[in-house]
Amino acid sequence: MEVSIVYPPNRPLERAMKQSQIPVLHDFLFFIEANLNGEIILGSSNVASTYWQGTIFHYKDYSFTKDNEYNSYFTSNSTITDAKLILDQCMLLAEDNGNLKLLSLPKDERQSMECRYNYDKDDRIVELTVWNNTKIASCTETYINLYDITHGSSIQSNTIFKSYHTDTILSIDANKSDENLFVSASADRKACVWDIRMDVPATVIYNNEFSSLTSIAWSPLNRDCMVVGSEAGDIYLLDIKQPTDVLCSTHCFDGSIYKVCFNHSELLGVTGSISNVLIYNCQNDQLSKCYENVEHNTVLRGLTWYKNNLYSCGFNKKLACYCY
Repeated sequence: MEVSIVYPPNRPLERAMKQSQIPVLHDFLFFIEANLNGEIILGSSNVASTYWQGTIFHYKDYSFTKDNEYNSYFTSNSTITDAKLILDQCMLLAEDNGNLKLLSLPKDERQSMECRYNYDKDDRIVELTVWNNTKIASCTETYINLYDITHGSSIQSNTIFKSYHTDTILSIDANKSDENLFVSASADRKACVWDIRMDVPATVIYNNEFSSLTSIAWSPLNRDCMVVGSEAGDIYLLDIKQPTDVLCSTHCFDGSIYKVCFNHSELLGVTGSISNVLIYNCQNDQLSKCYENVEHNTVLRGLTWYKNNLYSCGFNKKLACYCY
């Protein structure tokens, strides 16, 4: 006998989806971060179904990522955009739904991180940057938010800068030697240097005539210099003492720059919307390419240094290490 099923009006026809109770390393790896001790955090998200979720893993060092031998993890009911290891056994996590979470790493291995504090925002946080493990900045839409982590138990927003950029801010980076300084890059084609002690804190250091600016990094050795990448695949070396002038520029590849980052010296890692990973030497006001890897078959997203090792991650669970 044929049975007819009648759904009540307005009842959702999709089956209910529940968050995974066990940590899942999803196919799409969006960021990788290493701290000074070599610890690794890896953010993955499932963005290929109707129910999006994310998982972040914490590893003792990069070697443990090969078989996903994680030290701890956290699962989210949203995709994950960025995270930073801060303080002692703490992590700051930004989610696609606008939440900023302060997590504590468990003492026992392979356990879930505990959420100490949740700071709810309305818009997606694009990127985080950290000064001294207690002072944080984030970029969201056209504004920048500064936070203080108080006693390792709460997140306090202390300053909001609005409408200095006229389009989405895509990247932000702190001057690690001065907690008053940071830089930003935006889809409005402008890169700005910020000094929060000034009445007008933002100064345009570079304005691209044609292309959005997608990633920016402040040199750890030469505090006057920074590198910004564009949607057109170019990178520009800038000097804070010479605003609007470009010291040097080069075309990396035919695709958008997604991430530029310095190691502890003058080596710069670059990747973007293609599978290439490049390393440049930024000495003597020049950008000299000294390494390129084109063997990968997937889009790469995350990029981070630990000493002279450059780590990258991307889609199809792709992780790689480049020793230079």
